[in-house]
Amino acid sequence: MKKTLQIILFCIFCICNINANTYTIKRLGIENGLSSNYVVGITQDIQGRMWFATESGLNCFDGNHFKVYKKYSSDLCGNELNAIYSDDKDYRIWIGSQRDGLSIFDCLQQTFRTVRAGENDQSITTNDITDIKGSKKGHGIWITTYHRGINYYDKKKDKFIQIYDNKVPALGGKKCFTGCDDGKGNIYLGHDGQGMSIISTKDWKLRNFIHSNNDDSSIPSNVIHSICVDSYNNVWVGTDNGLALFNPKTGKFTSFRHDPKNPCSILSGQIRDIKEMKNGELWICINMGGVSIIDLKNSFLVSPKELKLKNIIAQNNVNGLSSPNARTIFQDRFGNIWIGNYRAGIDIISYEQPSFRTLPYIIKADADAISRQVWGLSSIGNDVYVSAEEEIHKFANGKRKETINLAPYSFISNSHLNVIYRDKKNNLWLGGYMNGVMLFNPKTNKVERIKGSNGLNVNCFFEDGEDILIGADEGIYKYNNGNFVCCKRFKINCPTEWYMVY
Repeated sequence: MKKTLQIILFCIFCICNINANTYTIKRLGIENGLSSNYVVGITQDIQGRMWFATESGLNCFDGNHFKVYKKYSSDLCGNELNAIYSDDKDYRIWIGSQRDGLSIFDCLQQTFRTVRAGENDQSITTNDITDIKGSKKGHGIWITTYHRGINYYDKKKDKFIQIYDNKVPALGGKKCFTGCDDGKGNIYLGHDGQGMSIISTKDWKLRNFIHSNNDDSSIPSNVIHSICVDSYNNVWVGTDNGLALFNPKTGKFTSFRHDPKNPCSILSGQIRDIKEMKNGELWICINMGGVSIIDLKNSFLVSPKELKLKNIIAQNNVNGLSSPNARTIFQDRFGNIWIGNYRAGIDIISYEQPSFRTLPYIIKADADAISRQVWGLSSIGNDVYVSAEEEIHKFANGKRKETINLAPYSFISNSHLNVIYRDKKNNLWLGGYMNGVMLFNPKTNKVERIKGSNGLNVNCFFEDGEDILIGADEGIYKYNNGNFVCCKRFKINCPTEWYMVY
């Protein structure tokens, strides 16, 4: 807590508009073999395979194909799952179900072992598993249940320790969504309607924190879905009313809530998962929002309103999430980030992003997205101009901002632009396929057709002092101050002989 307790609030030097740092996102869903698009948990085994817990079965992905495990076709405890965790040291995958107990998959033997409540006094307290996490020191595993507290699996002794009203009387009746420890002898529990509790393993005493309308430093909501203790020992709490940073010494919470007027604020109040990535960023899964990102490395004291987050939202392109309902997140050992969506499968963000990103240039046809052909490109400052059939488009910050219709100025219909060329005055010269030359002024949005160029198949431009040289199939032409003249016309001696200027 050395750095953390001195820093209560964080300022992130990043642009909240994700287009400034666009991610290219790949998708996997039921069409790829996933058993259900309702993904609730993600992990990776020691062999590098990805595992997905869904509301209709368990999935193992080898990079090409899914293998699906279900209750009636394997020894999986149940199909409706809630949580999953990989213990790499013991080569085991732990799977928590909604009402059928716990399954442990042995990656070496390829077998399941089922653990259910009531088997003995060293089993789990109940079968409704809501969360599974490894302990901070790596000696055990925490299994949180909805109705009866939390269980600790001692790996050395190979037994479960029940932590409920038998050890902590004040925990009785409290429903739990999530649980973890801080490595200092404290167990954190997030409740459904009863705030957050901290249990000391030294004396088994419980402190409970609930929301107060009269106290801005209280926990922002009594419904807690996620708790994350990061590498700086910050305690982040995900509630149904925003994100909170907890100070264990003072017992105070600093809240970060969605502000509709601030695009750099957290996307929504319904936090579902919080994970720290290898680069020091905190990724936050948000229901009815997407993913918000906080950079923990570049931070200093500011007010919550000044905190700038990067946000990834659902969009109909390769840069957006498949759904606004991001439920769970996981970073594999290669650095790739996997996001489980509720109702929309899996989104994958590669650790090594492509050197190029794609501008969304599509049209709608019968509700289907169809990509358009691009024939020419040019830029003025941060604006990019794209040529197509009888139109040019202006892109700014990765989004299409404007379309200029060229049909009224065209010599022939349905012709495309071969080339766009920017001169020193920032005018754009447009060379058409069998359609001659047009001149576009971006400042005034005016289009001028160059007389004498009708029917030319224009391939290139070059600025030579005050002259604009035009290369076409038919020859080389020059334009200066309203005068369009031919400098060199090509003579074709036979049908197979071509002279073109590119």
